[in-house]
Amino acid sequence: MIRVSEDILCPICGKPDWCLVSPDGKAAICSRIQEGSVNNNGAGFLHILDNTYVPAKNFKKQRRWPINWNVIHDGYSRAVTRLYESPDNSVCYHIVMEMLENVGIEFSTLLQFGIGWDGEAFTFPIKNSNLDIIGLMRRFPNGDKRLIKGSGMGLFIPSTFYNQSPCVLVCEGLTDTATGVELNFSSVGRMNCNTGNTELISLLGGCCGTRIVIIADNDPDNAGINGARILAKEFLSCENPYVDVKVIRPPEGIKDLREWKESGLTREKLLDIIRK
Repeated sequence: MIRVSEDILCPICGKPDWCLVSPDGKAAICSRIQEGSVNNNGAGFLHILDNTYVPAKNFKKQRRWPINWNVIHDGYSRAVTRLYESPDNSVCYHIVMEMLENVGIEFSTLLQFGIGWDGEAFTFPIKNSNLDIIGLMRRFPNGDKRLIKGSGMGLFIPSTFYNQSPCVLVCEGLTDTATGVELNFSSVGRMNCNTGNTELISLLGGCCGTRIVIIADNDPDNAGINGARILAKEFLSCENPYVDVKVIRPPEGIKDLREWKESGLTREKLLDIIRK
């Protein structure tokens, strides 16, 4: 077995240390993740892989192994569910509960987005337009957000998402997207106001009859509204153009959809604004 490094990441946990991989790329011993393993040999958890054979002499030329995001995500989602459903007096449990309160979104809603816990931060899967997980975002107790190394720039898509709904909200960030779900809309989110356009058009570009409503943040430099307008133009110029693409933003003094809902916005009020 060959020890992982910055150039050869563990294909199970995606980390550059502690773990081992076989020269032929068909097995790995991960020191962190048990889910999906076939045996615990004392040095870690043995995982059998289905990677294409890589000759030993060429093995070190491989820059990176594909990261098994599904396995990592499953482990983190099980961890947060155990903490939430089995309360105790541990420091970890209280940190998780305080973070949930600060996020301001119901736990049942966050479950639709695949919330997980890695011991230090919440994790949320990032998906492409085919709903494949291409990375994970971490949200820390102080509100900082970081991507796990190797993550792609995709979308936040809840399990309840229906792309042919009569009205789909396109939001900026996870909490705004979750707020859209709590307002009982089909809601999908991009990671910031300048990313995810290609994936969104691939996801929604062929859904005739769907009204797309892009919710822009109120940023001091107008980055949110500018990014929303660029996305709207791309929707209108795609192969199956929409004639009904809306761009709206909260009233002055309210930053985003989550603050707007906290100030009294309801589904009916938002629908009325969209109609107008």
